Amino acid sequence: MKTRTIAISSFAALAALFAWTRPQSQFPTDLRDAMSDNFSASLAEMPEADGTDIPPARAESGNMSEESKLIEKIRPAIVKVMTGYGTGSGFIIDKSGILATNAHVVAPAEAGDQVDLRLEGASEPLKGTVLAVGSVKKRDIAFVQIESPRKDWKTLTLRPSLPIGAQVLTAGYPRGLPFSVSRGIISADPSPKEYFTAIQTDAAINPGNSGGPLLGMDGSVVGMNTFIITKGGGSEGLGFAIVSEEIRRSLQQYFKIGNIRTASLGAIITPEREVRDMLPGAAAEKAGILPKDVIVGFNGREINDTEVFLKQLRAFMPGDRVSVDVMRNKERIAVPVVLEAEREMPRMRLAIIEADQLPV
Repeated sequence: MKTRTIAISSFAALAALFAWTRPQSQFPTDLRDAMSDNFSASLAEMPEADGTDIPPARAESGNMSEESKLIEKIRPAIVKVMTGYGTGSGFIIDKSGILATNAHVVAPAEAGDQVDLRLEGASEPLKGTVLAVGSVKKRDIAFVQIESPRKDWKTLTLRPSLPIGAQVLTAGYPRGLPFSVSRGIISADPSPKEYFTAIQTDAAINPGNSGGPLLGMDGSVVGMNTFIITKGGGSEGLGFAIVSEEIRRSLQQYFKIGNIRTASLGAIITPEREVRDMLPGAAAEKAGILPKDVIVGFNGREINDTEVFLKQLRAFMPGDRVSVDVMRNKERIAVPVVLEAEREMPRMRLAIIEADQLPV
């Protein structure tokens, strides 16, 4: 199963497992055998069926609980996403058939590549074309267009985050299995990481749930299931979902400029926001920012915390014009900057960046 290292306060601090799964053929043999043995034992204990007690596949609507009605409402909009590298989940957010999922679910696909999709009740998989893919570490979001003439797809609605203690559902296709849901609560306030904000939940998130929705009990999406902290490889009650506000912002950016790349200054800063270096010809260098400048303000707001600065920076998109206030030789200077799309850091330059320095 594919794993990555993710941090809670720093990307190098804690190991976390993306909730993404390899194809079922790579399911651990010993666990598969144990499941087979247990299943056989259960069959041996079951009385012979005569066909009179077989429940219907769906309960009649009059006999359904509120939770069951909610699940039936959201089910058509939740999709299994399949690539040659594994499976994940996604959910439809536009009637034209645009669905949201994690970038790491479709990776290494790029815009224009195709993935396989399966919807509940569909006899055959559908094709999907990747519209936009963000950076796995900085904007772990991707959008996929279902290849179909249909324009009346069932959708889910994005809503703001919920408070601690609010009940939520995770939904998707864990470990490539059929559609399933799990119930829990919001365990902590939304927490800003270095590049994104995540909601913590104890609702089960397992490999394969990546890209699926974290839902309020009204059926609206409050986040996208993205990663877990685990020692055993499965859910241990520490699941994290990217907040819906970031999904909405990314979708708006896609509609406006056709990509969801992260906005960047093209500079490398210390935790104290001192500029140590800049990429040649990058936005910061073009604007006149210099090494040893210290960033103290951004677009009219005081900056005293690096995570706050990063959160404000990612609220903008490439091409936006912003003002960066720097301290230079004890003088405060406002520097207008046109943000650019983040570039891939050259390997030689990446190798000499110290551990406490950060590309922005």
